[in-house]
Amino acid sequence: MKKFVTIRDVAKAAGVSINTVSRALNNKPDINKETKERVLKIARELGYIKDATATSLRYGLTKVIGVILEDSSNPFYSEVLKSIEMAARKRGFNVIFMNTEKDYSLEEDAVKTMLSRRVDGIIISPTQEKSEDIQLLIKSSVPFV
Repeated sequence: MKKFVTIRDVAKAAGVSINTVSRALNNKPDINKETKERVLKIARELGYIKDATATSLRYGLTKVIGVILEDSSNPFYSEVLKSIEMAARKRGFNVIFMNTEKDYSLEEDAVKTMLSRRVDGIIISPTQEKSEDIQLLIKSSVPFV
């Protein structure tokens, strides 16, 4: 199993504290310029990638929007998805997409998956008039349209 490079690994390699690495990675002003550059260089060399899960736990945001569409092979929905992704990216968000194939049980699973991933919002094109999954969204307090 591959081990990801952690902030602790970067701190050890740079000979600085974890707090110093955090300040460098988060572009905080209270760090010496040379130290910051050295830490960032070492982080790049080690292949450090920021842990989105840790960030979301700390700040309560995942910066992810869930999109649930009924038929991604439909050119209309392909364009909708493309536009959503472009708009989200401009605002610093990523998109998780799930296709329901016009199947209500897949839609219900998609809603549960999105909620379990703690997305910050959901864009959904419901497949049917059933409302159980919409009720689940209402109860979750996750913004949706």
